[in-house]
Amino acid sequence: MKANSVNILLLFAISLICFYSCNIQGITNDYGKLDENQKAKIIPLKTFHDTRPGVIYLINAKQLKEEINKYSKSIVYIFTNGCTSKYCKPLSVYENYAQKQGYKIFLVMTGFCDLDKTTDQECKSPLFAIDNKYYKSKIRSNYCRYFTNELLNKPMKTKDSEYLGSIYFFTN
Repeated sequence: MKANSVNILLLFAISLICFYSCNIQGITNDYGKLDENQKAKIIPLKTFHDTRPGVIYLINAKQLKEEINKYSKSIVYIFTNGCTSKYCKPLSVYENYAQKQGYKIFLVMTGFCDLDKTTDQECKSPLFAIDNKYYKSKIRSNYCRYFTNELLNKPMKTKDSEYLGSIYFFTN
């Protein structure tokens, strides 16, 4: 009987250590997991006129739609840093396509997990990230849905049954 109790306690202790050493990512925007240098690069968007590469601007869909209206053709690419899917390409692929086709491109991150995998790329465009505080949600899936719905002129809390993708083309 004592051996079982010791084994259970040992299993519990190992499980507890494993749980505390786990780093769960992607449920929120993961801002709290960034170091101070990374956090310093993230600022609220004041105006599109002053944006520059190397800085990440917090943005909401209302701001983005107002800017999109200034261009005859725009692409909004909403992406997750460090995506390893065969469908995720380096940002330069999207930038080059937009330039060749005459589109203004807006690169929008869903959060900050694996931020270095994005910032280490040679990106010519400014980077944006969804401002979860604007959408009053800490849960990534919620604020991303709210952002996309607002961008597409849908009621913000609508839940579509089908995935519409992450690249949006706007004309006129």
